[in-house]
Amino acid sequence: MIGRRFYSPWLQSSLGLLLLLVLVPLASGAANSPKAEAEPRLAGALTDLQRQPLTEDERERIMDEVRTVAAARPTDEAGITALYLLGRLRQLRDSVEAGDPPEFLELMRDHATHPLAQLARVKLLLRRLYPAGSDTSTPTARLQAAETLGQAITMPSLRADFHLALGDGYVFYGDQGEPALRH
Repeated sequence: MIGRRFYSPWLQSSLGLLLLLVLVPLASGAANSPKAEAEPRLAGALTDLQRQPLTEDERERIMDEVRTVAAARPTDEAGITALYLLGRLRQLRDSVEAGDPPEFLELMRDHATHPLAQLARVKLLLRRLYPAGSDTSTPTARLQAAETLGQAITMPSLRADFHLALGDGYVFYGDQGEPALRH
């Protein structure tokens, strides 16, 4: 239980995890490899995002930097981290009607077992459970969509978040004790 309390806030904030994924290779000396120029660029972009308030021009410059890293290195940690960051920023900035961030869909398709692809699944299933805006789906459809999306989550800490979210969802949408208890 102690570990869950430590990891969950980091995973839910996402930015802490991204900083960790970028800065650990830098500190360990892995930054001396020829492929390492992307890590400092990504770390710089993450650091710049922390400066608030950002103008729209600054935000777009940072996003361009992250897009460059994601495009240049789509199969390694820096590229996968950049792709997750792009999807998360899109999810936070765009309206719900914009749909799922394509970066999250790409992560889930191309890197299904990667921790950030699994974290993207958690973010999307929460959006499925509690949609905003003009969503007209029924609670049963929302719960089923979240169940389906969560089946591919295998990381224990994220699997726990999946079960917690679904259990809460079943309670939120009515007294559905049996399905809630399964989670």
